[in-house]
Amino acid sequence: MPISHQCRCLMCYSLFPKATIGMVPIWPWYIAVRISRSRLESLEKDVSLIKEEMFRTRIEFWEDMGQLRREMNERFDRMNERFDQVHHQMVVQTRWLVGSLTLIGTAISVLLAIAQFTP
Repeated sequence: MPISHQCRCLMCYSLFPKATIGMVPIWPWYIAVRISRSRLESLEKDVSLIKEEMFRTRIEFWEDMGQLRREMNERFDRMNERFDQVHHQMVVQTRWLVGSLTLIGTAISVLLAIAQFTP
């Protein structure tokens, strides 16, 4: 006994390919069940293939992200070394500046002290 297909969604249309849009009788129930099972099996196979491809794509993505992270770490390490060198140079220059100002200040103080005690 034929059944009528009343749904208009694409999912039902893909499960029952003989149905058209509108109320059109489709094949007998047992044929529709057999067709839907085979269609479901093919859809499950397609979904499993898509899942495998997504899994491979995710693995490739995380490998690429790992490679990018390693490259960025190398760049930041080089920048950190440069900043360390610049910091060391600035500390050395600051010490020289403080030392030379102290020496000049001492020299000026000595000269003023000498000048104070001379008639």
